[in-house]
Amino acid sequence: MNLQPIFDIPEICSRLGIKHAVISPGSRNGALTIAFSRYPDIKCFSVPDERSAGFIALGMSLQDNQPTVLICTSGSAGLNYGPAVAEAFFNRIPLLILTADRPADLIGIRDGQTIYQKELFGKHVKAFFDLPVDSLNISHQQISKAIEITKNGVAGPVHVNIPFKEPFYPSPNHQHSISNQIQIEKNTTESPVDIFPKNEILRFKKVLIVFGQQSFNLDLIDFFKSKVKTKFACLGDVTANLHEVDDVVRHHDFYIESSNKDLQPELVITFGLSVLSKKLKQLLRSTEGLEHWHVGIEGDSADTFGKLTRTFRIDILSFLRELCELDHFDNYYKENWFKSELKTRTNLSIFNQEYAEPLAYQQVLYAIPDFVDVHLANSMTVRYASMLGLSQKNLRVYCNRGTSGIDGSNSTAIGSAISSSKATVLLTGDVSFLYDRNAFWHNHVPKNMLIIVFNNSGGGIFRLIEGPSNQPELEEFFETQQNSSSLHLANEFGFEYQQIRNEDELSLACHMIQNFKSGKHIIEVFTNKYTNEKSFKEMVKIIAPK
Repeated sequence: MNLQPIFDIPEICSRLGIKHAVISPGSRNGALTIAFSRYPDIKCFSVPDERSAGFIALGMSLQDNQPTVLICTSGSAGLNYGPAVAEAFFNRIPLLILTADRPADLIGIRDGQTIYQKELFGKHVKAFFDLPVDSLNISHQQISKAIEITKNGVAGPVHVNIPFKEPFYPSPNHQHSISNQIQIEKNTTESPVDIFPKNEILRFKKVLIVFGQQSFNLDLIDFFKSKVKTKFACLGDVTANLHEVDDVVRHHDFYIESSNKDLQPELVITFGLSVLSKKLKQLLRSTEGLEHWHVGIEGDSADTFGKLTRTFRIDILSFLRELCELDHFDNYYKENWFKSELKTRTNLSIFNQEYAEPLAYQQVLYAIPDFVDVHLANSMTVRYASMLGLSQKNLRVYCNRGTSGIDGSNSTAIGSAISSSKATVLLTGDVSFLYDRNAFWHNHVPKNMLIIVFNNSGGGIFRLIEGPSNQPELEEFFETQQNSSSLHLANEFGFEYQQIRNEDELSLACHMIQNFKSGKHIIEVFTNKYTNEKSFKEMVKIIAPK
């Protein structure tokens, strides 16, 4: 098998901006592994567990804003990329997945390490390429096109399946060089941009702006601080990365009720991706006559509230600048939001309870320093963070809200920290943390990570959800009680470890969090699930504005 086209792939990747490749060991992908590992301009990382490898690559792409290459052998290896690929698809994160395969005549005849790899990820990739088994027919344009698709328009993963027939290792004495005739076709097509719909907006006085999950955008933050003020109501949960803007509503989960007519808009304009708040979704879904517009240069939208009427392909800042020139908004509607928001913030400032999860989360969240990257696990962690809020400067918040699964939080944070020199803080629950423990099973764990594990001995969220909390199977099959700690993992992978079991120990830990700059640390905060349930309900009752 002529391997020259395989050894050209890293060069194509590098020319199109790719900096990192995450490789899981195997034999059928040997030529790919050798080609990338010998190429000097792409940094390669060996991660044995493909499920963790997928999320580590995803975390790298979060930092680079470029696709990361994933490389694995044939068979079930590629299936283990599934959760990360789905997350990348729904969270618009570019990935280039290269799966080695066996020739078609060996598939389905009980030959080893073979599955049906064509279109392995179904609708969860932007495109699929099945390359010819004769590598001489692999064109440079096919690879460059796959890379460009990961970035063009709405970013996302692309799967390239590469069959290899034996022999697929280079001979020991042969050194492949890069072809001097590599041809790359760059996509320079520009998408059309819509015109700001001024006359249409004038029809609405009760306008609500909702920011879904989006990357930290300093220009947007500066614009809000200098221009927007309180002209209209703007909402953004913790994943919207607008926490340092005072005039953005962010504690709405304490006071939204679907029956609250004073908070129902005539028009909701959304930016970004998914919205965390279930109560907000219920409010908007129940609002009769509501129109929903989505704005974004990619032109992609989702009918989250069942009210979508228009999509505008306009840059967010351009849209907001035009919107701020209008002066017809209902001031009373805006004030309904801000009155509730300000009362909630006042109640939060004097909130003090017994030692339990709400108090622990509040103190930890407030102790996180400025200018760090914060990764939030799903389930209760991201919900506590959104309810209690953050206000630190230049704090970049990440969370796998594309699929909202607990898998991969550790790995995503590690991949992000590897690509960044900044201090990285991961907040996670015990189940999510232990589920992804193979995230540390490699030789690249960065030394700029602080992990805070909130250990309530199981899936505490199910005790707070009305459905499972009332079932006799709650403790055994929903919470899945466990008595493990992170101590052994910390010792195994070289983390400094600190255990918290009361408020005094928590205060000492928060001092360490405030001063965190580098190192490998795990702080494990132990709480009692019964006390947590009681304290959470009391917190909601105390903080909700009367």
